[in-house]
Amino acid sequence: MEKPVRSAAAFDFDGTLIRGDSIAQLVLYGLKKGKISLLAALWSALAGGLYHMHLVGEMTAKRAGHGFLARMNAAERETFLQDFAGLICKKIRPQGLETIRKHQSQGDAVILCSASCACYMRHVARYLGVDALLCTPTDAQGQPQPPNCKRGEKVRRITQWLEEQGSDISALRTAYGDSAGDVQMLSACKTPVLVHPKRALRRAFPQAERVSWPEPNHP
Repeated sequence: MEKPVRSAAAFDFDGTLIRGDSIAQLVLYGLKKGKISLLAALWSALAGGLYHMHLVGEMTAKRAGHGFLARMNAAERETFLQDFAGLICKKIRPQGLETIRKHQSQGDAVILCSASCACYMRHVARYLGVDALLCTPTDAQGQPQPPNCKRGEKVRRITQWLEEQGSDISALRTAYGDSAGDVQMLSACKTPVLVHPKRALRRAFPQAERVSWPEPNHP
């Protein structure tokens, strides 16, 4: 953006703009396309469960879901990721997309800030036409790299981007999230909006606005 950012809105992705977890959907799409073995898919599901039980770290769980991408050649992987991004873009909640467009029409910078991974989120960001994508990095083979863009890392990345635009965190007027991983981002803005919020988020922001955006009509 050419001028300093005066106001911005930040959106989480998984659970906020779409229902559920995009890595799980990546694995299911890989199964459907014959790109991942059933055993590898089961390991991904197990790693996700172990992460929620605090028995493995975030990067271990993410890499379990992305490992099959490394076995593709570069062209095959890029086509697969573009197609997958197109699929999950169709699952974006219509009112979420309308809210993004409303912020854009008001002149707000729109930031897509997600723990999901850059290898496919960059295609999603292009579809949405946002001003910034802040997410978990991936290497050339689509493998997640630290830092995971979650909790305090979201605020750090948003602050850094706003400063690069000649502004600061006070420009973050509104943020949208669904889970405890969004608490710090929601705390940093003037107007937190809870989208289909999980219990921990409802407890953290008892007075905040809550919205329930319907799912798209198509499957």
